[in-house]
Amino acid sequence: MAEPKVLTSLTDFLFNTPLYTKYKLTKGSAPLLALYSKQELRLDGFCKTCGKDSTFVLHGERIGDAFDDIETRFTYDDVTVRCTRVSTHSYKYNLLINRLIIQKVGQYPSLADIAIDETREKYKSVLKGDNWSELYKAIGLAAHGEGIGSFVYLRRVFERLIQSRFDEYKEQEGWDDAQFNVRMEDKIQLLKDHLPEFLVENKRIYGIFSQGIHELDNDACLRFYEAGKESIIMILEEDLRHKEKLELKSKFSKLIAQFDGKPEGAIPES
Repeated sequence: MAEPKVLTSLTDFLFNTPLYTKYKLTKGSAPLLALYSKQELRLDGFCKTCGKDSTFVLHGERIGDAFDDIETRFTYDDVTVRCTRVSTHSYKYNLLINRLIIQKVGQYPSLADIAIDETREKYKSVLKGDNWSELYKAIGLAAHGEGIGSFVYLRRVFERLIQSRFDEYKEQEGWDDAQFNVRMEDKIQLLKDHLPEFLVENKRIYGIFSQGIHELDNDACLRFYEAGKESIIMILEEDLRHKEKLELKSKFSKLIAQFDGKPEGAIPES
């Protein structure tokens, strides 16, 4: 089993990390000091109840009084973060700390509920049908530590989004369907002018998506989950910007069409 990574971001740990994922704490590190501090700590995340991004405050002393025994400490501790918009909107976490290894062993609302609501709220206008339902399943499975199942659904959504880009631009580019019957990396290269530049430059992600499930164990799939999900989010972000641009263009065209150049209140000519 892979060695736990060093915890570098308390925000990412609380808002994005699945239950039971192990991280190393290092004595004197910012996340560890933040957990011990009695002062307010502000974290940015999505508020499920507000339905929008917000700032949260982590209150008070968290994991005990004695700092000098952290290297041998074994303890269960509770953490609460509260939305600064409405203080009753809060997330609660149960942490296990064992000899500088930290895990979330419980949280409410669940990571899946938070992530699904955040994705739905942000991308509901461009994420439809099977893409939505299967991304929902991928998020839920990853939140419960099911890496292989999550990987399967992420790959299906990713492949469908790539196919939709080809279908959208093939007439404009003069492509035929046979040109798309190639490896995923070659599909990306063909679509390079119609995909986020960062994704085109980082082709290794497509090689991972192309691997068979029998080549990846559950831990490997979980480690890939965030990168796989973010590759989908990048495409959705671009789709969202494109949709907003078309809506703005349509609105502008209607305003121009409605303008007749006559003073307001002028009597129309007979």
